[in-house]
Amino acid sequence: MNKVQEIEYKKIREKLAGREYRIGLDLGVGSIGYAVVSLKECDDLSYLPEDIILSGSRIFKSSYRSCRAQRI
Repeated sequence: MNKVQEIEYKKIREKLAGREYRIGLDLGVGSIGYAVVSLKECDDLSYLPEDIILSGSRIFKSSYRSCRAQRI
């Protein structure tokens, strides 16, 4: 891990500050989306989203072939 990654991870840990969180992923044909959301306790059994800690996406060229015999 390099220094830049260490700094970014430290910022994320500080934003979470020991709170509960969830990670969401959206896997598409040509992209991947992600989000980390902190949660606040609503009652003993449930949590509600509080803050978006981190989110983003990666878009890439699809490897989908339009014809069955076509090579990439």
